[in-house]
Amino acid sequence: MKTSASLFKWATLFLLVMLVITLPSGCGRRGQKMRIAFAVKTLSNPFFIDMVEAAKTEANNHSDIELIIQSGERETDIERQVQIVENFITQKVAAICVTPCDSRGIIPAILKANSKRIPVLIIDTKIDKNIANEQGAKTQTFIGSDNYLGGRMAGEYLVKRLGGSGKVAILEGVPGQETAISRKSGFSDYMKQFSGMNIVTSQPADWNREKGLNVFQNMLQANPDIQALFACNDEMALGAIQAIRTAGKEGKISVVGFDATKDALDAIKSGYMDASVAQLPAEMGRLAISNAVKVLHGEKIPPEIPTRVELITKENIK
Repeated sequence: MKTSASLFKWATLFLLVMLVITLPSGCGRRGQKMRIAFAVKTLSNPFFIDMVEAAKTEANNHSDIELIIQSGERETDIERQVQIVENFITQKVAAICVTPCDSRGIIPAILKANSKRIPVLIIDTKIDKNIANEQGAKTQTFIGSDNYLGGRMAGEYLVKRLGGSGKVAILEGVPGQETAISRKSGFSDYMKQFSGMNIVTSQPADWNREKGLNVFQNMLQANPDIQALFACNDEMALGAIQAIRTAGKEGKISVVGFDATKDALDAIKSGYMDASVAQLPAEMGRLAISNAVKVLHGEKIPPEIPTRVELITKENIK
């Protein structure tokens, strides 16, 4: 009888230990909130501020969720972002949302999250699918705009604006980021259909307003007959507008940006900027949290969740 009781005792203890080991990461004891971590590129860009504020609002709608937000100072600082994600993993959060600073550089951090069974949701900027597949990195979904389509929208607008013929410049985002590649590709591919549209220069300005100013000043010095500019985000477009005004070329160069931030919309109203491709960063933030919650509750979500893009001009800004 003692032997049977002893065996039962040890079997029960073994089952309890196994139950503790197999609890999902970040869930903790009953009654504890599940922690969702959000690593955004930066909080110095209005686009990501809107995203984060909407994420906070959505998190407040769920009594069992605690939201943790961190960012680097610069959108290009992938080393800092990887460190942030690794710290989230060490803290045993329940899920991680991330807007990658680099489509390839974030993959090692995703692999570490995978090894701890922490689900990862990618927001705004896609990861490199080929490298992710090669290394076995798994993500739950991508939530964001069709950046290629947005680039084509900008191209279509400028072709009409210039009557199918003109010299055009591009301010690119961060080299290697999927967002930057897709926006530029969508624009450039559309331009190829029109023999009169000539892209005379294309350079990165890293999503930054000051760099947009400096790079476009150099572009104008080398190509004083530029007639239009596609800036792959509004911060670079606003910097370029400063360069245009300094050069005394107001009204002579059409400028299209991307994101439709408040400052860009003000510039469109004032006539300094012609158009901007609107995204919905707040919608991205809301969907990031609502879908992370679904994953943590065992629900399946689509591998890609698109958000809308729309061209904003002075005619439809209201």
